[in-house]
Amino acid sequence: MDHSPPVRGLYGVAEAARRELIIFGVALLVGLFVAPVAIWFAGARALGPYAGGSLGNLVGNLFRGLASGSPPFWAVVLGPYVVCMLVRALLRAVRGGGTAA
Repeated sequence: MDHSPPVRGLYGVAEAARRELIIFGVALLVGLFVAPVAIWFAGARALGPYAGGSLGNLVGNLFRGLASGSPPFWAVVLGPYVVCMLVRALLRAVRGGGTAA
């Protein structure tokens, strides 16, 4: 009787975890650096100048909001990952994939 762990199964889990961490890391970088710039440009175009002044002030406010634990600031940073998960879930549902058990 062989009691050794299934190497193939563990490797697959490790690869999936690694891929998910890469996706999360990229989404986090987008949330930290791309989303604030996009928000600033879109807001300036639609609503006029930012009340705090420059793009640098907006980014500074973002990091202060993150440090204070403010949910809206965390929503901006984690938003790209949440959108990614929603798109993946939608694609899985459309393709008729099974649920993760």
